[in-house]
Amino acid sequence: MIATPFWGKDFPDFALTAEHLRRLQSISPLFFYQSADDPIVGLTHFEKYQKSLPHAVFRLLDGRGHEFDQESFPELMADIRSVTGPEVA
Repeated sequence: MIATPFWGKDFPDFALTAEHLRRLQSISPLFFYQSADDPIVGLTHFEKYQKSLPHAVFRLLDGRGHEFDQESFPELMADIRSVTGPEVA
């Protein structure tokens, strides 16, 4: 998940319910990536996921903004390779 908002009661159509969080508990590995300087999805969302899904892997990165508009995303590639093996490019 990249720059993923943790919707609450302010957005009932998108809010994460207890059932949603229960289902996410069963996904492993589960990775979250957040830029510390994201002006759209603040760190409080990332922190709520950390508290709700302690089994997940959380990567707080610097200088990526909200859209992670960059030539490469080495952290994401490393995590994909850690699951699939080094032959995946």
